[in-house]
Amino acid sequence: MTDLLSDNDRNLDVLKYLTETLPDDTFLRSYNNDNGVISITGDSGSYSDLISHLRDAPLLKDVVEKGSVSKDRESGKDRFQLETKLK
Repeated sequence: MTDLLSDNDRNLDVLKYLTETLPDDTFLRSYNNDNGVISITGDSGSYSDLISHLRDAPLLKDVVEKGSVSKDRESGKDRFQLETKLK
């Protein structure tokens, strides 16, 4: 817990930002930070808005798609895998 609350660990800042600013029809399935390289997966009804939103994020840089975006049969939303880095 100490590591999460330290000044060097920005996971809480990133997660707070994502929680407060992602489009309402978007949710994350997973979040992983490996030495400043953040991988997220999830579903979104407004994927293009999500991408532009993340590219404009003050905490993130170099947003890239990993794999292909696919439609979830049940929800009709785009399932995505993205990778980005901390600024």
